[in-house]
Amino acid sequence: MIQELHLHNYKCFADQKVSFKALTLLSGFNDTGKSSVIQSLLLLRQSYQQNLLLDRGLALNGDLVNVGTVEDVLFEKAIEDVIAFQLRLKNGHEQAWRFLYDRKTDALSWDISNTQDKQIYHSSLFNNNFHYLTAERIGPRPFFDMRFCRHALIPMVVSISGRTAFLMNGIRI
Repeated sequence: MIQELHLHNYKCFADQKVSFKALTLLSGFNDTGKSSVIQSLLLLRQSYQQNLLLDRGLALNGDLVNVGTVEDVLFEKAIEDVIAFQLRLKNGHEQAWRFLYDRKTDALSWDISNTQDKQIYHSSLFNNNFHYLTAERIGPRPFFDMRFCRHALIPMVVSISGRTAFLMNGIRI
């Protein structure tokens, strides 16, 4: 089980440690990094699945997560052009990954100073015991497409928000 995740120069985090327990809830205001924490774990898994994490780099875009370019993930006020992740497991195993950003080529390269604790790759983040549930964010929309059939529209609106259902009460479909 992951005990701690350390993020360095990743997205909105200059230097952040996140502790995990058997059940960890991430909550907070919009744009505070909740999704970025999840994406960092998915980024490590995705890179491992593509055989890049051990000695080459990060797969910024793939089946699990699409985070864009290196400029998109590098902390905006980074003092050094390095993105780093560190995992510490409950069993004591620990692994750090450092990636050097080359602005000329807009690429991340594996930092050769990385040491390997191969036991980290036996954790559920990297093996077949990994389970990730995702849900589409339903955010503000400038309009609602009324081409839906009449019967499907009402349950969808109700599932979006109880307040929406209240406001829609006066609308005849």
